[in-house]
Formats: sequence, C-alpha cells, structure tokens
Amino acid sequence: MSSGNRHPNKDVEKALRDAEDAGWKIEARGKRGHAWGRLHCPHDGQDRCELVIYSTPRNAYAHARAIRTRVKNCPHTHEETPGPEGPPPTASKDLSTR
Repeated sequence: MSSGNRHPNKDVEKALRDAEDAGWKIEARGKRGHAWGRLHCPHDGQDRCELVIYSTPRNAYAHARAIRTRVKNCPHTHEETPGPEGPPPTASKDLSTR
C-alpha cells in the first residue's frame, strides 16, 4: 500500500497492514462515498472473502477488530495442505474385535 493510500484512522491502518502481511490485498478506492476501499483474501475464486473498509467508521476500534477477526477466520488462508507424506491418517474403529 503506498503512503498516499493510508487509512485516516491509526487502528484501522494497523489492522490493514496486518491483513497485508497475511497475504490479503487492499483495493483503496479514494474519496468516493462511505467506503475507503475493499480487502480481499488471497484466494482467487468466486467464493473469496471480501470486506468493505469504511473511511469514517462509527467505532474505529471495533472496525479494526472486525478486520482482524475476518482475516483470522478466513477459510482460504488456513486450509490444511498435505505434507510430503500425504494427508494425515484417519482414525477408524475396528469393530471386528467385539
């Protein structure tokens, strides 16, 4: 994010930088309407997570907390990928011993 596209609130700006560090993309829209911009998760499908960033939220601290929560709970950034040994084994019950 360039220095000209900084959010006017320091709490929201910090949350946006944390989201950027987590791989999210920030699309700043300038001074049009209530939305300052949009935040997109790194997933490139139609079901990617998206969040509107308000330029003057009613409660900036709560807005920053909501950004962090959305980034943390994104299902696309926390998908478990199998390691070199393959997926983890599933636990199965052996019912033949009863």
